[in-house]
Amino acid sequence: MTLKMSSVSVYASGVRLISNISMECETGSVVGILGENGAGKSTVLNSLSGANVPDAGRVTLSDHLMSRYSLTELASRRAVLPQSSDLSFPLNAIEVVRLALSMASYPHQKQDALLMRCLNQFGVSHLADRSYPNLSGGEKQRIQLARVLAQLKCHSSNERTDDQFLLLDEPISALDLHQQFKTMRHIRELTKDGIGVVVILHDLNLASMFCDHLIILKEGTLLTQGTPHEVITTNTINQAFDIDVDIALHPDTRTPFLTPRLL
Repeated sequence: MTLKMSSVSVYASGVRLISNISMECETGSVVGILGENGAGKSTVLNSLSGANVPDAGRVTLSDHLMSRYSLTELASRRAVLPQSSDLSFPLNAIEVVRLALSMASYPHQKQDALLMRCLNQFGVSHLADRSYPNLSGGEKQRIQLARVLAQLKCHSSNERTDDQFLLLDEPISALDLHQQFKTMRHIRELTKDGIGVVVILHDLNLASMFCDHLIILKEGTLLTQGTPHEVITTNTINQAFDIDVDIALHPDTRTPFLTPRLL
């Protein structure tokens, strides 16, 4: 199953947000979207999710136009974690995750077990009965990750997500270093069940370590895409971020690992 955009352009009030972008994500893989602030990363993700209707080009899910799916069908095939998804309602953490089941007929007697498995997937099952508004930013972010995972699993036979996608907009931005690494490992592990992941990241080294395919945007256009070895180069990073770097290989993953230069 493939989530694909072909020659997509999106405008707002006559201003180009993205232009002629083509990319795809296969189930069982992780695609990372990189670029400066304002490069068009969230617009690409919103277009892939079906939230944006392209002004040109097409977005397809399993070879069918995204626009032809009903909201219920989309909810069963892809889940989206936006950049900001905070709630002020006095719900506890497990009830926030339960919101994912609103468009599914998941057996009531099995709901709590499913929700706890999703919370445990991101290491926050101990927060299930805590008040969500009182949690830290990082804890809320992991609760929201559990919520979008629950959305996919409640629509899947035997909870196997082998034909579905997670679309994540900066899912580790509020996490400390340990939790960033741990959460990216959890996201990577989801692909073992066949799930496809498209994720916006700012940490290029984590993107290199955990993504199969990388896309770098520059001012709303596609600068380059390919494997981490093809994309993480001194010339490309300089073009994309206007910074000089040294690049070596990570001692464990043998993926490109960059260090910014001060001079």
